[in-house]
Amino acid sequence: MLGSDPTHHWLFICEEFGADGDGTYYTGERGDFFVERAVRRIIRTVLDQLGIEPHETVMIGSSGGATGALKFALEFDCRGVVAICPHIDLDICAALQGRMAHVAFICPDSDPLSEANHLYTRQISRLLDGRIAEGDTLPHLYVQSCRDDHGVFDEQVVSPARLDEHEADTFREHVLVNMLSPW
Repeated sequence: MLGSDPTHHWLFICEEFGADGDGTYYTGERGDFFVERAVRRIIRTVLDQLGIEPHETVMIGSSGGATGALKFALEFDCRGVVAICPHIDLDICAALQGRMAHVAFICPDSDPLSEANHLYTRQISRLLDGRIAEGDTLPHLYVQSCRDDHGVFDEQVVSPARLDEHEADTFREHVLVNMLSPW
């Protein structure tokens, strides 16, 4: 399995807080992102102990774990991220995937559909927008999603065909190039 490969270091993180004990998308509860802070500390501590730079690492996750992988790869400026069926905009996941209770758990006022809570529900989009606006290089990105993954595929995995000309150029420059270039 992955963790038994002696040529790489592996760190597996799974958080079990949340509405049903199945995660908070690596955030926390009611606006207190204690899980996020703890995961950042764990990652930073392990990287420091091993003498590894973030640009030498790849984050991997699926579903809510893909949300965490995307978030921390963007925050730490990692080399790459593999996100399998990620939940990107959590308000959309709440509305379209039956995740209302799970996303409400992380919002201070328990309203996952409120624009006032985009600070909590749109972390990935905000990180991507900020990195692109600053002209930062993004991590190499591999996103796997199934067309029948309602609430993720069409609603959240960006397609250049749905963007205006400038947005499509920016997307191709920052994301598609990273997806196609060797790691």
